[in-house]
Amino acid sequence: MQGIFSTVLVGLLLIFFGILFLLDQTGTIDFDFWNFVGDIWPVALIILGLWIIYNQARGDKSDSWDASLVSGRKVFGNIDATPDSIDSKGLDYDVTFGDIHIYLTKTEFTSGENRIKVSVGFGEVNIILPDNIPCKIYSSCGIGDIKMFGESSSGLPAKREYVDDNYESSEKKINIRARCGLGDIRIKRA
Repeated sequence: MQGIFSTVLVGLLLIFFGILFLLDQTGTIDFDFWNFVGDIWPVALIILGLWIIYNQARGDKSDSWDASLVSGRKVFGNIDATPDSIDSKGLDYDVTFGDIHIYLTKTEFTSGENRIKVSVGFGEVNIILPDNIPCKIYSSCGIGDIKMFGESSSGLPAKREYVDDNYESSEKKINIRARCGLGDIRIKRA
Protein backbone atom coordinates (compact mmCIF):
# COMPACT_ATOMS: atom_id res chain seq x y z
CA MET A 1 0.00 0.00 0.00
CA GLN A 2 2.80 2.43 0.89
CA GLY A 3 4.49 1.84 -2.49
CA ILE A 4 1.28 2.63 -4.36
CA PHE A 5 0.81 5.80 -2.28
CA SER A 6 4.38 6.92 -3.07
CA THR A 7 3.91 6.30 -6.79
CA VAL A 8 0.60 8.16 -6.85
CA LEU A 9 2.10 11.06 -4.88
CA VAL A 10 5.04 11.40 -7.27
CA GLY A 11 2.63 11.22 -10.23
CA LEU A 12 0.35 13.89 -8.77
CA LEU A 13 3.31 16.19 -8.07
CA LEU A 14 4.55 15.80 -11.64
CA ILE A 15 1.07 16.57 -13.01
CA PHE A 16 0.76 19.62 -10.71
CA PHE A 17 4.13 21.05 -11.76
CA GLY A 18 3.44 20.22 -15.40
CA ILE A 19 0.17 22.16 -15.32
CA LEU A 20 1.88 25.13 -13.64
CA PHE A 21 4.66 25.07 -16.22
CA LEU A 22 2.17 24.83 -19.10
CA LEU A 23 0.07 27.72 -17.77
CA ASP A 24 3.24 29.79 -17.31
CA GLN A 25 4.42 29.05 -20.86
CA THR A 26 1.08 29.84 -22.50
CA GLY A 27 0.60 33.07 -20.54
CA THR A 28 -2.78 31.88 -19.25
CA ILE A 29 -1.89 33.04 -15.76
CA ASP A 30 0.49 35.71 -14.54
CA PHE A 31 2.84 33.32 -12.80
CA ASP A 32 6.61 32.94 -12.92
CA PHE A 33 7.12 29.16 -12.79
CA TRP A 34 10.92 29.26 -12.42
CA ASN A 35 10.74 31.84 -9.66
CA PHE A 36 8.24 29.60 -7.86
CA VAL A 37 10.49 26.52 -8.25
CA GLY A 38 13.50 28.55 -7.10
CA ASP A 39 11.61 29.54 -3.96
CA ILE A 40 10.28 26.10 -3.00
CA TRP A 41 13.10 23.68 -3.89
CA PRO A 42 14.59 23.81 -0.36
CA VAL A 43 11.18 22.84 1.03
CA ALA A 44 11.06 19.89 -1.38
CA LEU A 45 14.46 18.71 -0.09
CA ILE A 46 13.26 18.96 3.53
CA ILE A 47 10.10 16.98 2.74
CA LEU A 48 12.10 14.31 0.88
CA GLY A 49 14.53 14.04 3.81
CA LEU A 50 11.71 13.68 6.33
CA TRP A 51 10.04 11.05 4.15
CA ILE A 52 13.26 9.00 3.97
CA ILE A 53 13.81 9.25 7.75
CA TYR A 54 10.19 8.25 8.38
CA ASN A 55 10.48 5.18 6.13
CA GLN A 56 13.73 4.09 7.81
CA ALA A 57 12.17 4.52 11.26
CA ARG A 58 9.24 2.36 10.17
CA GLY A 59 11.67 -0.34 9.12
CA ASP A 60 11.11 0.11 5.38
CA LYS A 61 14.34 -1.03 3.76
CA SER A 62 14.58 1.35 0.83
CA ASP A 63 17.80 -0.23 -0.41
CA SER A 64 16.74 -3.88 -0.65
CA TRP A 65 13.81 -6.15 -1.43
CA ASP A 66 12.66 -9.58 -0.34
CA ALA A 67 14.54 -11.85 -2.73
CA SER A 68 11.69 -14.39 -2.93
CA LEU A 69 9.09 -11.91 -4.24
CA VAL A 70 8.02 -12.39 -7.85
CA SER A 71 6.72 -8.87 -8.37
CA GLY A 72 7.25 -5.51 -6.83
CA ARG A 73 7.19 -1.78 -7.35
CA LYS A 74 9.30 0.87 -5.66
CA VAL A 75 9.77 4.56 -6.19
CA PHE A 76 13.18 4.82 -4.45
CA GLY A 77 15.65 2.02 -3.78
CA ASN A 78 16.85 -1.24 -5.27
CA ILE A 79 15.26 -4.60 -5.89
CA ASP A 80 17.51 -7.65 -5.50
CA ALA A 81 15.58 -10.76 -6.48
CA THR A 82 16.45 -14.44 -6.48
CA PRO A 83 13.03 -16.05 -7.00
CA ASP A 84 12.61 -19.74 -6.16
CA SER A 85 10.13 -20.24 -9.01
CA ILE A 86 8.06 -18.39 -11.58
CA ASP A 87 4.29 -18.84 -11.65
CA SER A 88 1.93 -18.35 -14.61
CA LYS A 89 1.84 -14.57 -14.03
CA GLY A 90 5.60 -14.33 -14.45
CA LEU A 91 7.93 -11.83 -12.79
CA ASP A 92 7.20 -8.11 -12.82
CA TYR A 93 9.55 -5.57 -11.21
CA ASP A 94 9.39 -1.79 -11.48
CA VAL A 95 11.62 0.86 -9.87
CA THR A 96 11.48 4.59 -10.53
CA PHE A 97 14.83 5.60 -8.95
CA GLY A 98 17.17 2.66 -8.27
CA ASP A 99 18.50 -0.61 -9.63
CA ILE A 100 17.01 -4.03 -10.28
CA HIS A 101 19.20 -7.13 -9.93
CA ILE A 102 17.63 -10.48 -10.83
CA TYR A 103 19.49 -13.77 -10.31
CA LEU A 104 17.74 -16.64 -12.11
CA THR A 105 20.42 -19.33 -11.83
CA LYS A 106 18.60 -21.21 -9.03
CA THR A 107 15.03 -20.50 -10.18
CA GLU A 108 12.66 -23.37 -10.99
CA PHE A 109 11.05 -22.61 -14.38
CA THR A 110 7.67 -23.95 -15.47
CA SER A 111 6.99 -25.60 -18.82
CA GLY A 112 6.26 -23.11 -21.56
CA GLU A 113 7.14 -19.45 -21.62
CA ASN A 114 8.35 -17.88 -18.36
CA ARG A 115 7.71 -14.14 -18.68
CA ILE A 116 9.86 -11.53 -16.98
CA LYS A 117 9.06 -7.82 -17.17
CA VAL A 118 11.55 -5.31 -15.74
CA SER A 119 11.28 -1.53 -15.82
CA VAL A 120 13.58 1.15 -14.34
CA GLY A 121 13.13 4.89 -14.67
CA PHE A 122 16.58 6.03 -13.50
CA GLY A 123 19.10 3.29 -12.65
CA GLU A 124 20.32 -0.07 -13.90
CA VAL A 125 18.88 -3.45 -14.80
CA ASN A 126 21.11 -6.50 -14.23
CA ILE A 127 19.83 -9.99 -15.05
CA ILE A 128 21.81 -13.22 -14.72
CA LEU A 129 20.28 -16.15 -16.61
CA PRO A 130 20.92 -19.89 -16.31
CA ASP A 131 23.01 -21.49 -19.06
CA ASN A 132 20.56 -24.26 -19.93
CA ILE A 133 17.29 -22.43 -20.69
CA PRO A 134 16.84 -20.58 -24.01
CA CYS A 135 15.59 -17.01 -23.98
CA LYS A 136 13.97 -14.32 -26.06
CA ILE A 137 14.79 -10.75 -25.01
CA TYR A 138 13.51 -7.34 -26.01
CA SER A 139 15.33 -4.46 -24.33
CA SER A 140 15.14 -0.70 -24.73
CA CYS A 141 16.99 2.12 -23.03
CA GLY A 142 16.14 5.81 -23.49
CA ILE A 143 19.61 7.12 -22.58
CA GLY A 144 22.23 4.52 -21.76
CA ASP A 145 23.78 1.28 -22.93
CA ILE A 146 22.53 -2.25 -23.36
CA LYS A 147 25.07 -5.02 -22.84
CA MET A 148 23.73 -8.46 -23.65
CA PHE A 149 25.93 -11.57 -23.65
CA GLY A 150 29.08 -9.50 -24.14
CA GLU A 151 27.80 -7.32 -27.01
CA SER A 152 26.92 -3.66 -26.46
CA SER A 153 24.38 -1.35 -28.04
CA SER A 154 23.98 2.34 -27.44
CA GLY A 155 22.01 5.17 -28.94
CA LEU A 156 19.16 7.51 -28.26
CA PRO A 157 17.23 5.33 -27.68
CA ALA A 158 19.15 2.06 -27.57
CA LYS A 159 17.16 -1.05 -28.51
CA ARG A 160 18.23 -4.65 -28.69
CA GLU A 161 16.47 -7.94 -29.43
CA TYR A 162 17.82 -11.44 -28.99
CA VAL A 163 16.40 -14.94 -29.55
CA ASP A 164 18.18 -18.25 -28.97
CA ASP A 165 18.04 -20.62 -31.96
CA ASN A 166 16.24 -23.36 -30.03
CA TYR A 167 13.77 -21.01 -28.30
CA GLU A 168 10.59 -22.07 -30.13
CA SER A 169 11.23 -25.83 -29.79
CA SER A 170 12.21 -25.79 -26.10
CA GLU A 171 9.90 -27.05 -23.38
CA LYS A 172 11.03 -24.35 -20.92
CA LYS A 173 11.94 -20.86 -22.09
CA ILE A 174 12.42 -17.33 -20.75
CA ASN A 175 10.80 -14.27 -22.35
CA ILE A 176 12.28 -10.99 -21.04
CA ARG A 177 11.14 -7.41 -21.60
CA ALA A 178 13.59 -4.96 -20.03
CA ARG A 179 13.17 -1.19 -20.17
CA CYS A 180 15.26 1.62 -18.73
CA GLY A 181 14.73 5.36 -19.05
CA LEU A 182 18.14 6.66 -17.99
CA GLY A 183 20.78 4.06 -17.16
CA ASP A 184 22.09 0.72 -18.40
CA ILE A 185 20.76 -2.78 -19.02
CA ARG A 186 23.08 -5.77 -18.55
CA ILE A 187 22.01 -9.34 -19.27
CA LYS A 188 24.35 -12.32 -19.11
CA ARG A 189 24.44 -16.04 -18.50
CA ALA A 190 25.93 -17.56 -15.37
